[in-house]
Amino acid sequence: MAEGSRGTVALFKSSDENALNDDRYLTLLEENNFTVNLVPTLSFEYQTENLRERLQQPYKYSGIILTSPRSAESVNQAMADLLCAWKEMRHYCVGVKTGETAVNLLGLKNLVGQTCGNAENLSSLIVKDFQKGCIPLPLLFPCSSLKLDTLPRTLAEHNVPIDIVNSYVTVPHPHLRDFVMQLSQKSSD
Repeated sequence: MAEGSRGTVALFKSSDENALNDDRYLTLLEENNFTVNLVPTLSFEYQTENLRERLQQPYKYSGIILTSPRSAESVNQAMADLLCAWKEMRHYCVGVKTGETAVNLLGLKNLVGQTCGNAENLSSLIVKDFQKGCIPLPLLFPCSSLKLDTLPRTLAEHNVPIDIVNSYVTVPHPHLRDFVMQLSQKSSD
């Protein structure tokens, strides 16, 4: 144990290379003198061919729904230079981190919903915009194959058109077993 350390903590999290320097749990533990062993549990495989096809047709959509930083990353991987037409549209996202990722990676400026906190609240915001006539065309929804059905179900109940595209797959981190074995060896030393 490091000098002055209060102990060692194994932090099991999805691997997000972009966010390691900005991980609030890691920072909080280190600020409180814990030694942290970060164990990446999940990995993401991007499947962008179908998404790329849709991104090349912005005239068919009213905007994009982004429910995680990975959904924004999938858009970036599908089309790094997002067409200008997309940048002018109104887009919806859940969470500050997702919003920051959309701004930094995609250059999107007209984002709403960052403070919604979850898909249920975001879907309420989208339904209100739809009822006001702000969404004349479908919204593009790039998401994980493991997405919850909260947002699609609520939007369907209110006849809000969306185009769901599975753009990434969540899988176990390829080195998870090795990381756990290393932790086990450290604890027995």
